[in-house]
Amino acid sequence: MRKLLLLFALASSLMASAQKIDIAYVDSLIYFTQYLGMDESKSDSLILMADEIEEKGFSIDYKLGAIYGYRFKGWAYDYKGDYDKAIEYMLKFLSVAQKEGFKDEIIMAYGDLGGLYSFTERYQEAKNIFLKAVQDESFRKKQPRRLSTFYNNLGATYTKLGKKDSALVMYKRSLQLKEETGDSLGMLNLKTNLSSFLIQENNFKEAEKLILENIGFCKLIDKKGDLWHNYINYGSLRNKQKRFKEAEQHLLKAKTIAEDLDNDPFRKESYQALALNYEEQGKFKKALAMEQATKEVSEKILNQQTNDKISELRETYNSEEKERENKLLNAELTAKKTQQNLLILGLIMVGLLTGVIAFSLRKNRIKNRQLAHQNNLINQQKDKLTELNEEKNSLISIVSHDLRSPFNSIALWNNILKENLESSPLKVAEATEMIGKTASYGQQMINNILDIEKIEINTHQLALAEIDPIALSTALIEDFAPAASGKGIKINFKAELDKSQRIVTDASLLRRALENLISNALKFSHSKSKVEVLLAKENETILFKIKDYGVGIPIAEQSQLFTKYGQTSASPTSDESSSGLGLSIVKRIAEELGGTVSFESQLGKGSEFTFSLKA
Repeated sequence: MRKLLLLFALASSLMASAQKIDIAYVDSLIYFTQYLGMDESKSDSLILMADEIEEKGFSIDYKLGAIYGYRFKGWAYDYKGDYDKAIEYMLKFLSVAQKEGFKDEIIMAYGDLGGLYSFTERYQEAKNIFLKAVQDESFRKKQPRRLSTFYNNLGATYTKLGKKDSALVMYKRSLQLKEETGDSLGMLNLKTNLSSFLIQENNFKEAEKLILENIGFCKLIDKKGDLWHNYINYGSLRNKQKRFKEAEQHLLKAKTIAEDLDNDPFRKESYQALALNYEEQGKFKKALAMEQATKEVSEKILNQQTNDKISELRETYNSEEKERENKLLNAELTAKKTQQNLLILGLIMVGLLTGVIAFSLRKNRIKNRQLAHQNNLINQQKDKLTELNEEKNSLISIVSHDLRSPFNSIALWNNILKENLESSPLKVAEATEMIGKTASYGQQMINNILDIEKIEINTHQLALAEIDPIALSTALIEDFAPAASGKGIKINFKAELDKSQRIVTDASLLRRALENLISNALKFSHSKSKVEVLLAKENETILFKIKDYGVGIPIAEQSQLFTKYGQTSASPTSDESSSGLGLSIVKRIAEELGGTVSFESQLGKGSEFTFSLKA
């Protein structure tokens, strides 16, 4: 209640001083928004307040205040799950802080960015950010408590990178600083990370000591989220000691906490840990039940993500449709006003000379041309909305039809698994293998859909670097060698350019595009045929050519080859899966990298695709 009163007082103060824009006003906006940022459900309000802070701060050249707008937008998009956009705003916050020498804000940006990179599993970038923080001399002297937090985060990051010795050094430095400063909550977080690390190193005695200290402290201050982490660690420790019954008790406590918190990621990890524990104890029915629970909560998380994407598309379509209706209404009003003006003008023109009449007619022709131009714009908007509606229908069709197949298949194999759980080990093995394959296919299809949308709305940040095109092509061919061998296909590679040739591009996106083209060539090639990969240079352009001698594409269907969700009647030669998304991704990547993609194809004779980039 006291917090609500404080927020109300702050809001009233802001309204009272709204007419006077100065540093104190911008600071009051920042303090209010910091309280607002404690509630993740207020992400939209955060963005509105951030816009106000930026606008008012820069209008009076108060950069120290204005850049907090970037930070609060980073928070908001983090809460929304749009992590690339969150990182984009945090990088802006850091860039201006570094340029202007704002020391405290630089440290804040390090913490925010490192946390985002870690959460999105970009551990190398997280490590670089945390290292910059601990190497800042002024920070090391003035803020030992926050410094200990960065050492703790570095330890966790080194652990994820597999650098265990470095992780242990960072944890010890953090623990020493936390003990010196009396940071009890910080020690709780550190001991949780350190106990997990010690379990991996089989140092069970030290790990158990830290876990028990944490459990007691969490219960004392009612920190259920941290208590869950420690029960999960305790269960993991007992499992590694082969004390499975004790492990089960700790994991059941973790499961209860996850359900009390209504936290689906916590539920998923609890169910997975219990499934492994029951399997070790030979309680296969309970293990199967936990696997099923894991599958259900995973589907819930996945369905929520898919539904959010469909809702976003529907909202975009509806808003553009309303905009079109408004434009049509405005056009009608303009036409009526024009008619009224012409009527009045006609009465006035009765007594005017012929020259004035001619001048008025000329003005009328200009107005007609303007109306024609407006109608043309309306028709263009209508065509754009029709195209958007077709894409929306295609996406809904894929989600409702194509994804139904893998889910139905998983349900079928799950029934077979239940029926043969105790009677037929071979059937059980076959069922689990098919469930895994089918789930992977469904997940890949969803990833492809989301990747297309991500590239289309430009949320991918290009990571440009100088790469060796010959080395990249050679590595790709080696990766596809097993798939080619399985169909008896020989991949021939030829490089018609200088070995020292380099290109500046995003290696990850380029590899993704070439993987799609080579994969398609193998899918649509006949067994015991060949695929040719040619690397050449023409007029300062690097060409990646992938040619197959497979089924080819009918001329009538070639125009829809690169459209989003478009498919042709051509089918893979060995019943491989194909969603029609790959070539759309290739086209968008080519556009993103400033290149082009083209093809030539003859039905029954094969196809050749050319991916071009500037040298």
